[in-house]
Amino acid sequence: MADQTGRMFNSHPFNSKDANTGWAVGASGAIIKTMNGGTLWFPQTSPVAGILFTGVHFTDTSTGYIVGSGGTILKTTDGGGTISFPIVKQAWIAGGTAPLPSPVLAGKGSTIIFLIYVKNTTASLIADVRINDALDETAFQYIANSLIRTSAASPPANTDTDLAIFNASAAGTGTALSDAVDGDVASAQDTGGIAGVDRITVGAVTAQANAGASVRWQSTFALRFEVKIK
Repeated sequence: MADQTGRMFNSHPFNSKDANTGWAVGASGAIIKTMNGGTLWFPQTSPVAGILFTGVHFTDTSTGYIVGSGGTILKTTDGGGTISFPIVKQAWIAGGTAPLPSPVLAGKGSTIIFLIYVKNTTASLIADVRINDALDETAFQYIANSLIRTSAASPPANTDTDLAIFNASAAGTGTALSDAVDGDVASAQDTGGIAGVDRITVGAVTAQANAGASVRWQSTFALRFEVKIK
């Protein structure tokens, strides 16, 4: 099988929820898509290069997963228009050794630490990482200036445990960030409604664009912030 540029693919079974639309994957991070039952195939934008993709599966015409070498897992929710790495969000307490179970059961006034991370399991840089996290102001009150990211110079490995990632984002180990949109890779802003921060973003997110964020090969980017239970 070849795309319109002539690249050859070691594709996996045609996977689609209708008779016309399907995807195939191959070497060097290549992804192709057909919209006419396989007559023509067109390249799709891939967030990584140099990866051998070994499988593709769509649960419907919008949501699909791609797996590849080195434990790479990609996901799309818009039919391949945007392909992303899974983002993990956990709740912790200070000094904890594991994330709290969901749903979180904590008393009014308790302090919770939210940890958000994305692992790059590939041998290539992930550029233009964007995370948009909405904070429920009816349940949580953001603690000002509590944003801390993992060190850009020495981030945790992609194989590190949740606890190691949590500790790598701690004060004195990670890098403290301001809440403002001021050139850092993350910010915490009040977008209206109930007074208080209700939106945490990483990277060049629309309407709250920070500095561009990236994740080094075989490493983990993490951001933590603190809230009080209302």
